[in-house]
Amino acid sequence: MTEVVEATQIVGFRDPEQTFALFRLAFREDLPDLEYRCLSGGYKRRERISPLGYAQFRDDLLAETPFLRLALHKAEIDGVEYFGQRRARIRASALGRTLVVDFVREEYWEIWAGRELLLDDEVGDLYEEGYVAVVPDESGTQWYVGKVPLEDVDDPDRITEIRLGQEWKIDSFLVED
Repeated sequence: MTEVVEATQIVGFRDPEQTFALFRLAFREDLPDLEYRCLSGGYKRRERISPLGYAQFRDDLLAETPFLRLALHKAEIDGVEYFGQRRARIRASALGRTLVVDFVREEYWEIWAGRELLLDDEVGDLYEEGYVAVVPDESGTQWYVGKVPLEDVDDPDRITEIRLGQEWKIDSFLVED
């Protein structure tokens, strides 16, 4: 049972440390699709990385920084610094170098029908965009209320799950000597 708990603590994007651990695991186990999921939408746009193009991006990155795979494997987090509620930075040491990894908190919604993802979207700020709100009822109990547009869902009766969430994703990284 301990192994299951440890695995569930690694898999996810709930905080920068968890995202970093998942990225390291994906890199070590050669799981490029999972590595790609660890990257922010902004990073993917800036670097012009698509799911299909990620393999080439990864190959180029390893050619430019050949020790990166070993550095990620050996990295030990020196500290996490938060910049407001939406940005963070991890500094990790490995092989006499420092990895500096910047993170951004992204918000999203997903609509599922069983195992089929019907719709998903990144949104800036769920509160600002009007997708969620904290609303008190008559008794004063606070409710977290969310809404997701269904205009592109052909058959709403198929929906089995709607997720509104926040995930910490890698927004940039560099290696300092």
